[in-house]
Amino acid sequence: MNWSWHALWIALVLIPVTIIWVGCVFDIFRRDDLHPVSQILWLLAVLVLPVFGGLVYLVARPRHAGSFAQEAPGGRSLSQQLNDLDRLHSTGAISDREFQLAKQDALAKVPTPRGAAAYSTDTATVQGAGSSR
Repeated sequence: MNWSWHALWIALVLIPVTIIWVGCVFDIFRRDDLHPVSQILWLLAVLVLPVFGGLVYLVARPRHAGSFAQEAPGGRSLSQQLNDLDRLHSTGAISDREFQLAKQDALAKVPTPRGAAAYSTDTATVQGAGSSR
């Protein structure tokens, strides 16, 4: 076989399949909506049958699985809610206390990944950090 055919094989088959395979493995570990047993089974499928397992995983994976833009209630993302709260607070429409309560309420509704400690805000720390306004 000519060296150009080897290069073509590597560029068009080997590299894309490897990228898909590695992406599937990382995605399986990253997802917090899968039960640990499901993660192990998917990982075995992808590792034992790399091409077939990876393609089946990509087809069977839900569209919203592991999305980074977590939607908050009301269809707005957490960052949009926090930006709106900050705008209201900076214009004086809501007080410091209302701002803190609304922010804690918005953060409490965000699901935490499995195994991660719950995020809690310390009002003294937040007010101390926000006193530079």
